[in-house]
Amino acid sequence: MIHLLKIIKHYLIVFLLLSSFSTPAQELDSLYNILNTKKNDSIIAKAHGRIGWLTMYTDSKKALQHLDSSHAIYKKLNDERGLVYTSYRKAVINRTIGNLELALSQMNSFKVFAEKENNEKNIANAAFQLGVIYSEMGDYPKALEQYQKAIAIYEKNDNIDSIGFVLNSIGIIYKNTKQYNKAIQTYRKAIKIHKGEKNPNRLSDVYYGLGSIFSEKKATDSALKYYRKSIKLNKMIDKKWGLALNFTEIGNIYREEKKIDSSIYYLNKSYELQIENNFNSNLILTIANLVLLEIDNNNFNRAETLFKKGISIKSASKKSKREMYRSGYLLYKRNSNYKNALKNLEQFNTLNDSIINESVLNNVNQLEIKYETEKKEREIAEQKIQIQDQELDLIKKQRQITLWSITGGILALVLGITFWFNKERQKRKQQEIENLQKQQEIIKLEALVSGEEKERVRLAQDLHDGINGDLSVIKFKMNSLNKKAFSETETNTHIQAISMLDNAIDQVRRISHNLAPPSLHNFSLLEAIKQYCNKIQQTNPFTIDFQDFGNPSSFDSEKETAIYRIIQELLNNIAKHAKATEVLVQLNNTEESLEITVEDDGQGFDTQNVKNGIGLQNIASRVSFLKGNLHINSGNDGSAFIITIPYLTSTKIS
Repeated sequence: MIHLLKIIKHYLIVFLLLSSFSTPAQELDSLYNILNTKKNDSIIAKAHGRIGWLTMYTDSKKALQHLDSSHAIYKKLNDERGLVYTSYRKAVINRTIGNLELALSQMNSFKVFAEKENNEKNIANAAFQLGVIYSEMGDYPKALEQYQKAIAIYEKNDNIDSIGFVLNSIGIIYKNTKQYNKAIQTYRKAIKIHKGEKNPNRLSDVYYGLGSIFSEKKATDSALKYYRKSIKLNKMIDKKWGLALNFTEIGNIYREEKKIDSSIYYLNKSYELQIENNFNSNLILTIANLVLLEIDNNNFNRAETLFKKGISIKSASKKSKREMYRSGYLLYKRNSNYKNALKNLEQFNTLNDSIINESVLNNVNQLEIKYETEKKEREIAEQKIQIQDQELDLIKKQRQITLWSITGGILALVLGITFWFNKERQKRKQQEIENLQKQQEIIKLEALVSGEEKERVRLAQDLHDGINGDLSVIKFKMNSLNKKAFSETETNTHIQAISMLDNAIDQVRRISHNLAPPSLHNFSLLEAIKQYCNKIQQTNPFTIDFQDFGNPSSFDSEKETAIYRIIQELLNNIAKHAKATEVLVQLNNTEESLEITVEDDGQGFDTQNVKNGIGLQNIASRVSFLKGNLHINSGNDGSAFIITIPYLTSTKIS
């Protein structure tokens, strides 16, 4: 019982540490902190496993290292569940980097364990991943069989998002077998699902698939459109694997259009990402395109060097090998080396035929597969009966031992609960102290923001009713003078004075409106921000792309004012310092929070040198007042501010 309580406690610690972070970067920081501070092997193993999963698409080498560490700890603990789940994660990574045979073995291990536990979700996930592996290997009938198993379970459990990514994978099979209309229909169903579920990761894959269909159909404008959509989403989630795929395809399009510089640029970008992250299957495709590019430029020595490098890379992906042999055939044919050209052509035809015709062979073997499956199921059923009999014998032998140990167990349980209760009480007291300190800080921030806003309103009123009124009276007085008695010089001076007064009145009115904008009181927060964006865009050399997603949430007036001031401060800073030409202001309303993104393509700034500036301090204070999080990223290609504000007691507008 005590051991069970410890396990529950360990899971609770990991859950509480991870659930407080809303972004992958924050979660990774928390996980690394666990590795540095925790001594419990089970928690450390879970942290390594989670890091491996989160870094799968950004640094596959690091991901596998963490999963190896997790595997070693689980093996030491003799934890079968931990070992099997680590195998699942390794299989997914090995699939992305082209180690398909190893991925297949690891995923089959996970599948056996999932079936043993009769866990439908894991059975479906294993079937989907096996389908992807078989598809990469060119075995489309087996892939479809696995996809159908997965989608049946997902539909049974109403798992909409998972249905979407299975449809995406089925679309890939239709595309690779030249059934383009079916592929496009399937992809569009997947797009509808992923847009509804707001899943940029899966949506990026579907856009890539559509791009590749239009590329094969030579509709290059449509292909580039979808590739760029995929790139935008992949950049947003830092998915390097997806970026490399799109760069390769765009480079190939530009190669066919004889846009050599553009082709070299994109293919080299893809090559660097794939080398860095060990994406071998996709690296072979990129090298094949680079070989074709060098052939077009008559650089046969360079082309042959690249071909030998590509052909030496180990990969079970038939599609990748096929394209490599195709480039070798074209290389040696152009170079008049007909012996090697014929050799590569034969290899190409063999792989191409196997991809197209294996479905017939698999259909012939279906009866044998079903028979073997039923035979294995009977053997498993018999083994289960034997295991149950052994378990009954073991229970009988352990009953006597249990009776003697029950008294000691109860005593140990009482002591453990008492110790746990005292420790929890101390934690609660400490938490109460911390909560009081936080409440005091919030009260101070609320007073500061409220006082500042009241002072702004007072100054705006004084400017409007005082100085602006006086200037208007002065203008009236000057206009009432007898201008007929003026000399020509006095007339010009009078006109200039009236113009200067008009300019001063406009400036006072603009300052008054900036201090206490009437749009914030007369309209919703969304409309007020839109109006301000339009206004500042008219007086600055940049354009503002304003976007809003989801159902807007209604905050109280103080919080809406704070949000407005944050965006106002950010846009004023861009106008003063950024030298930008394009600015993005995006409001994304999720179920739990409002996410504000303000980006520009300006010159950026050193976040360390200006973090103590008044502008950033004002922004940070208002974010703290709103109990939100602020993330700043700035470089030579621009700056990005990402602010997450929880709804808490705000009202969601449907």
